[in-house]
Amino acid sequence: MKKYILCRIIIIILFSNQALAQNSSNRGFVNITKFSLHSVHRFDESVGIGNSEQSIRENNSMAFGFETINGWFIFPWLSAGVGIGYDYYNVPKHHTFPAYIDLRAYFSRFGNCFYMNFNIGTLIPLDNRYSKGQVVNLGIGYKFDISPTLSMQIGLVANSKMFDISGYPKPEPIHEFTANSVSFDIAIMF
Repeated sequence: MKKYILCRIIIIILFSNQALAQNSSNRGFVNITKFSLHSVHRFDESVGIGNSEQSIRENNSMAFGFETINGWFIFPWLSAGVGIGYDYYNVPKHHTFPAYIDLRAYFSRFGNCFYMNFNIGTLIPLDNRYSKGQVVNLGIGYKFDISPTLSMQIGLVANSKMFDISGYPKPEPIHEFTANSVSFDIAIMF
């Protein structure tokens, strides 16, 4: 039921944004819809059973992500917004649903320019096994205008996610995951 509600929310946000779209002159409402490919360089799993703990490290993990950010230009060089997304990790197979605050600083007030972004937030627990999570991202990229109402962004982002999953049977063991990656993002901004 929670997945159904989240899917509806994402669809409503995506389709309602077209009506609210502003021009690409860095003012007013902004939507950034992005796709990401994560190269995971650290995926650690710590399992706490009683007083003992063991660590499992996965190498060669990849992740694919989709995110949408709705925000507002505070100044022509600074935007703030709220983002939600979905990430799928292939090894080990995990899904995360980040929700975060997005800050973007553009190196020019208008037109094509470099930018920096910073995100901090949580992971939405759509399954009762997930107990907590957090996400922190820091990136740099380039924005270029395609038309008066549409821009594209490409960027490199350092990602860090930490989350806990309750094992079977409940309440123990708790699996603590740390996933650090570098992602290549391509986004549409309108």
